[in-house]
Amino acid sequence: MTEDLATPPRTARRFLTVLAVVLALACLLVLGAKAFVPGVLPSSWTAADDAADRDTEITTTARRMMSDFVNLDYNDIDADTKRVLGYATGKFKTDYSNDLVELTALTRQRRAVSTGDVLKVGIGQVDEKTAIVSVAVDTKVTNTTTEAAKKAGKGPGYQELGYMFKLTMNHVGDRWLIADLEVIR
Repeated sequence: MTEDLATPPRTARRFLTVLAVVLALACLLVLGAKAFVPGVLPSSWTAADDAADRDTEITTTARRMMSDFVNLDYNDIDADTKRVLGYATGKFKTDYSNDLVELTALTRQRRAVSTGDVLKVGIGQVDEKTAIVSVAVDTKVTNTTTEAAKKAGKGPGYQELGYMFKLTMNHVGDRWLIADLEVIR
């Protein structure tokens, strides 16, 4: 019996077939594990990406909350303050809640409207649970006093104010909330 040298023996062909199948299965297992078990293979997602996502979440929350905080209208004061409380926790929530009756009464009595823009948000210190954030805002306030001054020819009918706030934010559940608010200037 003469074997053709170009054709491998039957056992060699079987071995190569089994080897190819085993290698294909191994590749599928590794790729499948990567899809379901993070960290099995090197990834382009890094701790820096996690930190960037966290920082974006913090600055977005701070910007939204401070916008709600400085944009108040006596006609919608209940809804406005409810939005602010939606971002509140800890000391800030307690203090704001305690001052709410007086804030609401004064806002309505003086027919106050405050419109504002968040100019800048900067993160000072941050870890997984707490962030210290600075927020700069400009506001324009109209009320019975500014309107009276305008009628008397003693002012434009509004008051422009700039503020710098220091926020302490806590990670609660899956959200960043304002735990303390301090007026810096």
